[in-house]
Amino acid sequence: MSDPVYYDSISVEDRLKIQELFARYAWALDTGDTENFLACFTDDGWLSSVGGERRVGHEAIANEVYHLWYGRKNAFFGRLHLLSHLILTPEGDDVRAKAFFHIPQYAVDYMNTFVFGIGYWDNLLTKIDGRWYFKEVHPVPFVTADHIPWVGEKPTGDVEVLPMDHTIDKHVFTGEQK
Repeated sequence: MSDPVYYDSISVEDRLKIQELFARYAWALDTGDTENFLACFTDDGWLSSVGGERRVGHEAIANEVYHLWYGRKNAFFGRLHLLSHLILTPEGDDVRAKAFFHIPQYAVDYMNTFVFGIGYWDNLLTKIDGRWYFKEVHPVPFVTADHIPWVGEKPTGDVEVLPMDHTIDKHVFTGEQK
């Protein structure tokens, strides 16, 4: 089993700069800011498209986000890409950044907010002249059960929900009805 703790190998300063990179990425993506979105990527960086194809380089990435923003009326307008549970793992001089995302969206036509989607990012970052950039951005939305990262045995079939016995200090599933 690999050591799951990498705190010592990535400085606090670099961790904060990487969090800032994710924030700038999300702000630019969710406000239609092409210039600042592209500034998050290396010149030869790539972004996985909605269909899973790689869009390599700034021009291809710009075309992809333009399609997202304007491909369907109000389909992207009002979205917020929210990051959680960021895990950073060194890969040579680069850093692998995995994080969960969820995307609430305000539907302007209906004046209502809903959850558009959830999933995770599996991104590769590199540091150039003291600044972090995305080399690879690979969002994985939860579309099927196969997209959900799961280390244990995947649940199958119906699950029996067992009652909890609250008569003791620890919650214990007894399997009995009271």
